[in-house]
Amino acid sequence: MILGSGFTNDPNLSPTTKLSNSVLARMAEGVGLYNKLDSAYFITSGASVNSSISQAQAVAEAAISLGVLPKDTLHLSDTFITEDEARSCRSRLDELTKRFPEQNIDIYLVTSAIHMPRAVYWFSKYGIPVTPVPCDFLVKEDPQFPKSGLIPSWRKMDILNSVIYESMGMFYARYLSD
Repeated sequence: MILGSGFTNDPNLSPTTKLSNSVLARMAEGVGLYNKLDSAYFITSGASVNSSISQAQAVAEAAISLGVLPKDTLHLSDTFITEDEARSCRSRLDELTKRFPEQNIDIYLVTSAIHMPRAVYWFSKYGIPVTPVPCDFLVKEDPQFPKSGLIPSWRKMDILNSVIYESMGMFYARYLSD
């Protein structure tokens, strides 16, 4: 399952170029995983916001352009936030379990590394065991270059912004939801 994270529906762009950098990384990781598995559905999520197609459909179209079979895609097009994605996945998982009671269904959850703890929290809250597949890491260390952790940069401000956003999201999930 690929969690959404933004796209544009510009008709002049290719399916992969329409995706935000974050969801592009998620989709690419998901395609790699899909290619390794013998049998898999490629589940995408994300509603339509001021667009003729949903984010789920846009991500699926990009995945199809990279070789995912259209028959293997499932769209959760009614989701706006991570909690919605978990709830919708629970519903779809219940449907699949009824259709294929003899099959064990494993969910590989693909999202940005910084978002993974909150995503796993919501999926576990809805009783869905997942195998986390983090990607789109904000901090990447290259052993060939010395660390420059104390040198200020705009990139570090972006990372701090993401940390604050995810911390607030987790606070909401644990203490303010319900």
